[in-house]
Amino acid sequence: MLVPEPVGVQPMHIDLVFPRFKSLSGAERSLLEWAAGLARHGHRVRLVCHQFDDSCQALVAPGVTLAVTRSRLDWWRSHYMNALVEYLRSPALLRCMRADADAYVLCGGPSLPIAALLKILPRWRGSVVYHCFEPPRVLYQDRVSILRSVGAMRLLLAPLIALYRPVDRWFVRAVDAITTAGPYSAGRIASVYGRHAQPLTNGLDHAALDAARAIAVAPRFSLLTVNTLHPRKRVDLVLRALALLVHPIGQARTPPTLQVVGAGPERRRLESLARQLGLQERVRFAGFVADDDLPHHYCAALCYVHAAREESLGLTVGEAAYCGLPVVAVAEGGVVDNVDDGRTGRLVDATAPAIAAAIEEILSSPAKAREMGAAGRDLVASRFSWQRGAEELLETIRSTI
Repeated sequence: MLVPEPVGVQPMHIDLVFPRFKSLSGAERSLLEWAAGLARHGHRVRLVCHQFDDSCQALVAPGVTLAVTRSRLDWWRSHYMNALVEYLRSPALLRCMRADADAYVLCGGPSLPIAALLKILPRWRGSVVYHCFEPPRVLYQDRVSILRSVGAMRLLLAPLIALYRPVDRWFVRAVDAITTAGPYSAGRIASVYGRHAQPLTNGLDHAALDAARAIAVAPRFSLLTVNTLHPRKRVDLVLRALALLVHPIGQARTPPTLQVVGAGPERRRLESLARQLGLQERVRFAGFVADDDLPHHYCAALCYVHAAREESLGLTVGEAAYCGLPVVAVAEGGVVDNVDDGRTGRLVDATAPAIAAAIEEILSSPAKAREMGAAGRDLVASRFSWQRGAEELLETIRSTI
């Protein structure tokens, strides 16, 4: 529990702005937990958004209030076009924000246009902290692949991307401080914007993960991956790696099996690929799984596999490790900070043969796999802490006032 502010220290009014709280996943959970930490310090926190999913309600702590516009954001079939709507609608959030707040924490790119307005309009005097999960991929990393994926919409989206990139940099220059999800994202922000970003420590839902671990169950499948089924997550690499593992490994009587947890636009293509590779009897697509049920899936596997491209944090890797799973992960992005190669799992190249070889190495020695799992749990338990993250955010806010 966070220590209350010293006697005589005036509580701050803090508006935490995040346009869309969807289902209770990594980003939503982290923001709600940090808000709770600020409230336990005695500060008055308001969550300002267009949409707030019911699944997030349980994590709204005492002392945290909600201000929701209920504006419609989904006007297109394309995720990227709807993201554009989020950017365009963000100024409407001002009507729910407090002009007398001491600080505004703007979370994610779609909230960033508010930064310039807060600096220009005279009645808004609070400091501005921008929590940047990562620089927008559509602007800086994945522009070509994203434009290819949206078909004819690229004729509209391409010039908007070109026009918005310098605007995005201008908005970032307007904020007083930047926070982010971890060291990898901080490096990306420094590279793109030339500004320092304070990494905030993330946490885990220890109670749910510990409860699942307490229920002893026999593993139901060899491998697990948890992802939104999107091309950037590269679940196809995991399937191709599995296809190379055609014989039983270690003490198993059958070749390895895989459970894929998650929903998304790639599901039909991935199911088709599994059939082409002859894996239909060895792969189960579980679809979307609520956060409350996810720990039981971790605890029913022998090894976790992560193949996403340049993931900023890789929260599921931390959750899997906390549940005692050795991890096979591509050596990209923020995940490298939470996997100790050779001790808690393996970091490998993003190729099917490299992933397959690491899986075989781990599954061939159950005792070594258990050692890796135990070491991974200790590593993650020492590094993930909502309390620490809330204190870091509070210190950043104080530095701007």
